[in-house]
Amino acid sequence: MDVIIFLQTTIIATNFSIMENKNKKTIQFSWPYKRKNYVLFGVGVFVIIVGYLIMYSGEVDSFQSLVISPLLLLAGYLVIIPMALFRKN
Repeated sequence: MDVIIFLQTTIIATNFSIMENKNKKTIQFSWPYKRKNYVLFGVGVFVIIVGYLIMYSGEVDSFQSLVISPLLLLAGYLVIIPMALFRKN
């Protein structure tokens, strides 16, 4: 049993000069993230990395593994990085 597939190409001709005359609105897009956002995001990533390193270096039942590290991770994931994403100038 042979399967034959026919592909049809359609060329659509458009005239962009006519479209420009009808729509004179210009859309200006500006990137919403500035330098402060990137610095804050970097601080958040750094806090998360420090939290994981503290968790790794502490013993299983130590204060740093059970209290300090989770607090740093929560601060990084739930406070600093969302602040960096939602902050506007």
